[in-house]
Amino acid sequence: MSSISTLPRSPRNALKWIASIAFAVLILDWLTKIWAVWRLKPFHSIEIVPGYLRLAYGENPGIAFGLFRDHGGILHFITPIAFIILLIIIYKQFAETEMDGWYMTIFGLLIGGALGNILNRLYCGYVVDFIDFYNLWGYHWPTFNVADSALSIGEAILVGKLIFWEKRQEAEKPDSVSQES
Repeated sequence: MSSISTLPRSPRNALKWIASIAFAVLILDWLTKIWAVWRLKPFHSIEIVPGYLRLAYGENPGIAFGLFRDHGGILHFITPIAFIILLIIIYKQFAETEMDGWYMTIFGLLIGGALGNILNRLYCGYVVDFIDFYNLWGYHWPTFNVADSALSIGEAILVGKLIFWEKRQEAEKPDSVSQES
């Protein structure tokens, strides 16, 4: 069985892998947001872990963590532009390096998460959030959704890969300088 870092690397397979992950995230996000509107909006919240975690309907007109709530109109233009920039970065990654399974997974999570929130914002004017950690070490974490989770997981894997994996790979490379006698 192959690991995620040794997935087939042809451009067509890479695009299929990225698109499959993005589509799965998008569908899961869409279904859970519809569920939240129908189930949570009229009834407020459902306790999952009393005192810590609940599912509670919320509308976020801002961006991540509720930032820029009062600038909703401009976000209709900025978020699609940010998505286009993400696609350009992925294209450059394809053109410049051979992507491994981790990069394909990361980009699938980022595309699916970004697209889920962008489409929700364009359709509703806000993003539906419903996962609410309200007492994590005395802190109320901002309410989020599946798309936000995919974005955060993709970003965390990317940072980990760039900081730890790439440095380890560099350290394990044999010296390219040949010693001549």
